[in-house]
Amino acid sequence: MAKKSKTRKGRKSKYDTNILPFFDRIIAWRKQGQTEKQIAKKLDVGVSTWEKYKKDYPEFKEILTFSKELLVEQIEESLFTRAMGKHYKETEIKKEEVAGMEERVTTKETIKYLPPDTTAIIFSLKNLDPTRWSDRKNNENININTDVKPSELDILLSDILEVEVEEAEQDGKDVNNE
Repeated sequence: MAKKSKTRKGRKSKYDTNILPFFDRIIAWRKQGQTEKQIAKKLDVGVSTWEKYKKDYPEFKEILTFSKELLVEQIEESLFTRAMGKHYKETEIKKEEVAGMEERVTTKETIKYLPPDTTAIIFSLKNLDPTRWSDRKNNENININTDVKPSELDILLSDILEVEVEEAEQDGKDVNNE
């Protein structure tokens, strides 16, 4: 007796209708920076269903991982460019009306320079060499004297303030005398 093949009856899974045909678009949307949640909504798939499909379909998880890596590479390249600065070409197009109806189009190309961005540099250094560029320092070797009494601290602070006031007054006199 021949075995009957198991065929599914009923409607197709949303994976077959809403995800599988759109693999190329999913990759493009991720490269544009859209989140998985945004893409799931765009494809009319619930977030919990999306997560289930990632577990059930390894090829789906692979394209999501691949597209995320592409996005990260793009961002890294942009960060590097901002950290290093770059020259770029800017084209200006002007349309002018000449002698009534004639239109003359002129183009002007200019080489411009985008200087390095301090924030991008700091961010890059902190991530590339955290031991040298971290905001947190190892303070194990610092000895802090906690035996100072409040009255001694007040005297010390007032002495410092007095010196600063005298220096400021002296600086003011020098400026006025010149």
